[in-house]
Amino acid sequence: MINFYLSLLEGIFPDKGPSGIILDRDGFVRRMKDFEKLNEDAQNNIKEKKMFDSDSFKKSLNDLCVACHEPEHVK
Repeated sequence: MINFYLSLLEGIFPDKGPSGIILDRDGFVRRMKDFEKLNEDAQNNIKEKKMFDSDSFKKSLNDLCVACHEPEHVK
């Protein structure tokens, strides 16, 4: 589900943000693709009942989400 919503953002993300907080589109898309891969790996680990580091996963998602809303971190 996360990958689906991220893919929706790809088409509407601004070309360049008004500040250093909002990334440009290319930077966001690169980070989004990295996170999509991380998400797929996490899903595979869960299906195979391998170790899953949820804290690291949430931190990675927060790092991506800060591109648009710095104060709105996933809890």
